[in-house]
Amino acid sequence: MSRQPSWLLWATLPAVLFVIAFGLWLHLERIGPTSIDQSWLELVGLTEGSVPYWIAVVLAEVGGGTGVVICTTKLTGFFILRRRLRSAIVLVTTMLAAIWILAMMWSRTALQVHWLTDTIAGAFIGIAVAVLVDEFWTLTAQRTRSPRFALWLAG
Repeated sequence: MSRQPSWLLWATLPAVLFVIAFGLWLHLERIGPTSIDQSWLELVGLTEGSVPYWIAVVLAEVGGGTGVVICTTKLTGFFILRRRLRSAIVLVTTMLAAIWILAMMWSRTALQVHWLTDTIAGAFIGIAVAVLVDEFWTLTAQRTRSPRFALWLAG
């Protein structure tokens, strides 16, 4: 197991600090959407009852509580069964994750449940957490000299 490049690990700090600073600015200075949020809403505005509207509603339902648990459980079971195909799994899950994130960002903003800036901040935090967790498990595996132990800890 190899560690992430050090720049990637250190890049998580400014990303998280940026989200915190932006949140404080919104809390102290703004009420309502920013101009970026308003422009995005005008671009993706949905007509109730249209096909894009129903796609957004389905994504919002599947992406919420129960849907996340069901999808995560299914993917976990699949990964356990296909354990030897690690490279393929990483490639497929990365592609699916990127598509899923963008689809959920569109759905949440088009339904006006979140502003665009909320979803971008959430993506920054999610990426930072993923990098930090990967670093933690890699260091654990290196210290114990047992990749299986690190995978057991992660499971």
